[in-house]
Amino acid sequence: MSDGGEVALDWLEDGCPHSAPIIIILPGLTGESQAEYIKCLVNSASRIKLRVVVFNNRGLGGISLKVFIIIFTFVPCILMLLKFYLFTN
Repeated sequence: MSDGGEVALDWLEDGCPHSAPIIIILPGLTGESQAEYIKCLVNSASRIKLRVVVFNNRGLGGISLKVFIIIFTFVPCILMLLKFYLFTN
């Protein structure tokens, strides 16, 4: 991120065609991809052949907190990262 912080995007694409729709899951402020309610959503989406990406907030999802700033305008950043991923793979 522009301030030096890091976020993590966890993907599940097993068994999905490259052209399958993508669902973006945004956990709550203290949620991450390993939260039970998130895993339930991921499994449900995967069963119907959706490609799934879960946004892990700063300091969560195995990423250390590098910058202590709470920013609520992360959606444009997520979309930029997804665009980069989709057009480079």
